Amino acid sequence: MLNQLVRGAILMVLLAALQLPEATLAAPLPKQAQEKKTSGPKAEKKPTSEKKQENNKVTKLQIKVLAIDSTEPVPSAQVDVMSEDPSAPYHKNGRTNQAGMIEVDVPSVQVVVQVTAQHFDTAGVRLSLQGEHEKIVEIKLKKR
Repeated sequence: MLNQLVRGAILMVLLAALQLPEATLAAPLPKQAQEKKTSGPKAEKKPTSEKKQENNKVTKLQIKVLAIDSTEPVPSAQVDVMSEDPSAPYHKNGRTNQAGMIEVDVPSVQVVVQVTAQHFDTAGVRLSLQGEHEKIVEIKLKKR
């Protein structure tokens, strides 16, 4: 439980630092973090992280997790999406719905998707999302 709280806090800090739109996986940011205070001469300058975000496109990534034997959806599978690009750090995790699907908005860079589920072997895939607006990925898990 504490581990999940720490993960959630780290994700909120990363999202606030990168100023990414909130994804369906993350808890909403506190109101204080959502409000932008703009006053004084420094308000005109944009931080480096904002400039990087403007240059990076976002890809809507849809991940479908299936059992390799029966092609049945795997509900409640843990899905981790991590950027491999040091200039666009990103890490998001969540669980699939009853249809074995999860959607996440990620930067259009090279990412690694790792899926774990109870009674299944862990599987993963490396994706290059550059130039992609939307991508659907099917990941098949082998039963133990």
